[in-house]
Amino acid sequence: MEPLDIKCWKQMSPESAKRTLLSVSQSEVAREFFEILFYTPELREYFVRYLWIFREDSHVESIFKNPNLPVELVENYIYFALGQYLIDVNEEYGRYISQVTKLFPSEMSLQLLASEVVNKDKTLKIHLLANLDAKAWDTFFANLEDSSNGFGELALLFEHLEREELSRLFFRNQNLYASIRMIFVFLKESNLIKPELLSLIESLLSQIGRWEEFVKDMKSTFQLQEEKKCSPKDRNPNRLSIILHELIKISAEERMLILDFFYLNELLFDQSEIKTIDYILSVYSKEEVAQL
Repeated sequence: MEPLDIKCWKQMSPESAKRTLLSVSQSEVAREFFEILFYTPELREYFVRYLWIFREDSHVESIFKNPNLPVELVENYIYFALGQYLIDVNEEYGRYISQVTKLFPSEMSLQLLASEVVNKDKTLKIHLLANLDAKAWDTFFANLEDSSNGFGELALLFEHLEREELSRLFFRNQNLYASIRMIFVFLKESNLIKPELLSLIESLLSQIGRWEEFVKDMKSTFQLQEEKKCSPKDRNPNRLSIILHELIKISAEERMLILDFFYLNELLFDQSEIKTIDYILSVYSKEEVAQL
């Protein structure tokens, strides 16, 4: 079929549309295809609609890694999909943004961060920052240094967030946490942000630092890479026992964040281990867990 023929898009089935999207986006004419899409509103609407329909398909996710995909098209997708998401799921904006930005690789996220549209959306900007790898952060920091108040603007991004949301962002996004920790001393000395926010960020950094040390100690105690290869019944039970005894000291609200943090740092190996620990801590009292 002709991928730029609007009549074909109207008549094809969703599966045919998916095959066409994948085929054209991986072809030599991808750049031309994307450019024409952007300047043809009706075609663009079909494109972003099918991206939304197949958003959980790993092959379709690869389209966002295509270097020829214009940032403007991705912006179209973000806000088109937002409308669909709020209609379909009836969820709040922050949750949607946390999900949609997971589709974007580091380089695409960096390009989006340079967009005027994104700069007006603090929630979107924070989640894109969480996508950056070390190389992209270097580029982002260089741009901040070239700006008259770049670091101050970065700090102000966090002012509208509650403690719970900041905790989720820092615990679940290692690059974001590491980068904020790197510039924290500068922010602290610059008087760019309110003392209350400074105190909150310092508290969260200290909290995560404590769990980082715990993970480091556990990795020096257990042969995690070897243990991960074993079946669950052959793994060292002391690892989960130590984790259980640590987690009885914290609130149930914090527990899942810490479990996610352990999983990201490969201290827990799979969702089964996470669910097992969460179940034990939910069902048994502190005294009973202490006896395990």
